[in-house]
Amino acid sequence: MNHKTDKTSQPSLFQHEHEMLDKMNLIIKKHTKNPDKQLRDDLAYMQNSYKNTIARIESLSKVNELIQSDLNVSKNNTEKFFRLQQTVSNILMISLQPIPFQQQLNEILNEILSKNIIKNQNSGCIILTHPTDDNLIEMYAQKNMHPDILK
Repeated sequence: MNHKTDKTSQPSLFQHEHEMLDKMNLIIKKHTKNPDKQLRDDLAYMQNSYKNTIARIESLSKVNELIQSDLNVSKNNTEKFFRLQQTVSNILMISLQPIPFQQQLNEILNEILSKNIIKNQNSGCIILTHPTDDNLIEMYAQKNMHPDILK
């Protein structure tokens, strides 16, 4: 593992650990002329252990980021599902109100558009088949529709 490359990818998170590796390298270089082979071997072993520890920490950090990302996705999906469930419940409540059908449809449309069920949509309409002729359709409720569509 080239720890100098890691310094640029995560400068603050493992900076201290990389500085320690650099110091170990200097100590090993100083002792290469020293006849005490055991000291050199011990330092090299410590350096390799330290490198492996840093690699494990970096791996765990990446795993943690992935888990956090998955949790955020799950949280967003849960929030969307809850909003959708709440909207369906509100629509059912509107349909049980003793108000004219036309007013129910307008309130249902407002409910759907206010909850952003359809992203970035602030206009819409409810179209049903005509009560006497299944081949005809009729717009019963609309909000912010373009005037050309309403003609």
